[in-house]
Parts: sequence; structure tokens; C-alpha cells
Amino acid sequence: MSKKELNGGQGIVFRSPLFPIFIALFIAGLYLYSAFYFHPVRIASLKFNDYFFRLRLGLNYFFSKEEIRPKDIVLVTIDEESYERLEKRWPWGRDVFADFLDKISIYQPKVIALDFALYGESPDNPEADIKLADAIRQSGNVIIASVYGKEKLYLGPYDILAKASSGYGVTGGVRDDDGAIRRAKVFALILAQQKGGDVSFEVKAAATYLNVPYDKIRQEEGHIVVGSDTKNIIIPTDENGSFLINYLCDKDDIETVPIWRVMVGKVPPHKFKDKLVLVSQTGEIFHDQAMTPLWGPKPGGLIIANILNSVITSSYIVQADPRHSALLISLIYLFA
Repeated sequence: MSKKELNGGQGIVFRSPLFPIFIALFIAGLYLYSAFYFHPVRIASLKFNDYFFRLRLGLNYFFSKEEIRPKDIVLVTIDEESYERLEKRWPWGRDVFADFLDKISIYQPKVIALDFALYGESPDNPEADIKLADAIRQSGNVIIASVYGKEKLYLGPYDILAKASSGYGVTGGVRDDDGAIRRAKVFALILAQQKGGDVSFEVKAAATYLNVPYDKIRQEEGHIVVGSDTKNIIIPTDENGSFLINYLCDKDDIETVPIWRVMVGKVPPHKFKDKLVLVSQTGEIFHDQAMTPLWGPKPGGLIIANILNSVITSSYIVQADPRHSALLISLIYLFA
């Protein structure tokens, strides 16, 4: 075959109407392979998607700033200002938290979610445990966070505190490959095999606020149902039982009250009435910071607040199947 004939043959291939389709299929295959198996590409894809979260939040600020503020949640922070005002060095004794619950209960919050792992007996003051258990019981609406210790050892609240509470569970935030928290699990522990798992701290708190029972979990294709047939929460999830957190608020968008104001009575009477009050540590001493799709690291309390808001308002984000994304990219290539 002559050189002229060979070049002519190549020209026919590149001018063929099937050539764009072959290229589109190649791009789709490469995209799918990279998205599932190539770590740097997975990280880049996650970071790229974060821009859409930030863009949406920026547009919300511009067009409807007041609407993005959570209406049901108040964040009570344990911060540096509270250390100075109350003149108490960390760690605080459990009698301090008992006093806090006694004071905030006067304002009639609907649910109090304590973002603390109150495991083990107080080493120096066992009477403080009894005092705190009484305060939790009298409040009647307290959800307590739990944690995993070393080697995934589960550390639940101290027994008398657990029994006094309305419920307790591990926080559901899940770290992606880059360390950022973009997802949360509906159930985080395998404690009761007959139920398939134990509902996470955030879902328990939100369900309690919505008067939805959480003793039953039903996992179906594409979602998890928490509650009874007549009163439930339906959460769209992936095959691992996790859902995308709808980050609608940054730290300045949620109603925040330093704990010292509650302790000294400097809070308007209506501030906490019928609200879900989340009590969390935001002081730098705790190093409770994590990356999110928003700008810079965020305190754990803000992440939990966004999870709570997602569940309470049923404002979920449904993630597109990567295969559909690949098809869209191919179509864009074909018609571009």
C-alpha cells in the first residue's frame, strides 16, 4: 500500500461520523475508571463538587439570606469567652452541666442535644453523676452523643446518665478520602442486630424534635425509613446508608448563644422555647475542627447543626450516579 493510500485511509477514519462516538465512549470509560479506582482523580472530583456548594451558598446569601437561617435550631457554644466569664477551667465537672440543664430547661426547649461523650464515672465527684442524671431526667428531652475509643471500642454514656436520657448515639459524620466531612450515616453502630443498627446521634435528635419514633429502621432501595408506617422520616441514602449533608448554613447563619449567657441568666425568655438546642464545644482547646465543602475548617457543632437541619427540613441532596455523569459528559462532547 502506498503512503498516499495510507494517508487517505486515515482521513476516512477521522472523518467518519462514528469517530465522535468512539471518542465519547473512550472518555466515558476513562472517567468511570478514574472516578472509581484512581485516588487523585477521586479527590479532585470531590474538591470540584465543593465549588457548587460554595456557589449555591453565595447565591443564597445574595438572594435569600434570611431564608437559609435554620429556624428550629439554636447552638449553645462552650467557647473561650465562656471560660473567662465563668472562670472555670476545662474539663468542667458534671455538676456544671447539671446546673446548665436546670437553667436552660426553664426556657422550655423541645430537645436538648449534648455533643459530649459522658462515658465512665466521675473520678473525683461521683455525686456529680447523680446530680447530672437527675437534671437529665427532669429535663425529659436530652439526647447524648457517644464515641468510639481505641480499636473501635464503643464508649456510651455512663450507665445512670444513659438511662436518664431520651437516647444516645454516635455522631454520623463520615470523612471522605481527603478528610472532609460531606456525608452522614443514618445509623452508626451495630448494637441491635434485629433492627439492623442503631440510629445516629443527629438522626435521634432530629427525630425526637419531629416526634418520630426511631426504634424501627427500614432500609429500602435508595433510602432509609426511620419510624412507623404512619409517622416517619425518609432519608435518601447510598448503599452504605449515608446521605449528603446539605450545607445550608455557615457559622454566622445559625442562632448561637455562648453557654455563659445561659448560666448567668442573660438570655431572652423566648430564645430556646420549642427549639432543638445543640450544645457543643467550639473552643480552640478542643481542636474539634474538620474540613467541609464550605470555606476552611469548621467546628464539629456547625457540621452537626447542618445535619440536623437537613433531616428536620427534609432538604436533602440527591447525588447523581457517576454513570449518568459520564453519559452527560459524553453528550456534551458530541453536541459541543
